[in-house]
Amino acid sequence: MINKITIILLLCSLSFSAMAQKSYPLDTKKSKILWKIETVGKHNGQILFSWGKLDYTAKGEPLTASFIMDMNEMTSLDRPTEKGRAEIDKELRSPGFFDVPVYPTATMVVKQIFKTSTSNVFKVTGDLTIKGITHRIEFNSTIVKNGELITAKANFNIARKKWNIDFKEKPNDWDFTAAIKNKMIDDDIQISLDLIFGK
Repeated sequence: MINKITIILLLCSLSFSAMAQKSYPLDTKKSKILWKIETVGKHNGQILFSWGKLDYTAKGEPLTASFIMDMNEMTSLDRPTEKGRAEIDKELRSPGFFDVPVYPTATMVVKQIFKTSTSNVFKVTGDLTIKGITHRIEFNSTIVKNGELITAKANFNIARKKWNIDFKEKPNDWDFTAAIKNKMIDDDIQISLDLIFGK
């Protein structure tokens, strides 16, 4: 049976470990996700965050992270006029794309961050949830810590159909026009992360 002293020492150890870790809040005003997708033309834009944090170990290494994306702050940037951008934004918010009225946020929970052989480059593994659908993704990120300021940048693709971003209002719907449009869009969405953390 574990004696009281052992239990006390274990609790103290866990408490010290938790205190030794440090969390850095995401600067939501300066951080963003840039996206691009190939269609008959090209569309690109950005998504802003409502919250985020990056956890560091006591040894000063990135450990885990969590993010909430505000899908109402998803905007297109490729059309030259405000009216043109508004048309694209309306379609992006529709059920066939991100269904923003039903799913106003998306999340990313980073489970692991590992060093690679390249300085400041880390392998990131986490769960991305869009439209209530969660899939594991992996990508490399350049993470640089300078005092209390941390920058993280990454470029990767996600397969849009995994999250039902496919022009269909419901996963099993069949619509000829939607099917034609879907064939005209590249299967991958290109993602660029530009993140800043700090106290």
